[in-house]
Amino acid sequence: MKAFAAIFVVLFSAFAIASENVSGIHVDTEESNVIQLTDSNFEHLTQASTGSTTGPWFVKFYAPWCSHCRHMAPAWERLAAELKGVVNVADVDATRNPNVAKRFAIKGYPTLILIDKGKMYLYKGGERSTERLAAFATAEYEKALSAPVPAPLTYFGIVADFMITGVQESQRIYDVAFRGFFIISSFSFLAGVIIGMICCVIFLSKGGNASHSSKPTKISARKQD
Repeated sequence: MKAFAAIFVVLFSAFAIASENVSGIHVDTEESNVIQLTDSNFEHLTQASTGSTTGPWFVKFYAPWCSHCRHMAPAWERLAAELKGVVNVADVDATRNPNVAKRFAIKGYPTLILIDKGKMYLYKGGERSTERLAAFATAEYEKALSAPVPAPLTYFGIVADFMITGVQESQRIYDVAFRGFFIISSFSFLAGVIIGMICCVIFLSKGGNASHSSKPTKISARKQD
């Protein structure tokens, strides 16, 4: 009985210590102020092509594997909190939302675009601190070159783009395969020629040796006669 009591005391103590450790863990339940935009909700939320009646939008196009995107994430989060109610700060995962990425012709990551009143302004500053981004989003963007916000892709445009992309990809695969086939065929032909020449040399050398070895036999036969 004493042994069971001791085991019970040890288990109870361990459970109490574990409970204290768990209760001491701080769980951050604060929600992000960065708005997540997708192919389906981008135009509905931003109203970019109709003049951005929902206010200015500062959008970051990123890729999950982009190290620069991950590095600037804390500054981007602070920017969203600082400009809340003034400028809408948003993210677009370009790898999961290709239609929006194609609409804005995104070529690299991160790409930062401010959209306001039907125009877009590309942030080209090298520094991505919260202070510099806030200065651009609130005032400095007006000094930058602007361009009209491109219209959303239509279903016909999406299908046409899919077909064009498919044709281009097929052409690329064909070109790569043709070059590979040509290289392999060339090497195979050269290898066949070299092997054929080696076989001819071996065959001719054996034939020459056989003819030389048969001549002395005939001469000795004549001498015996």
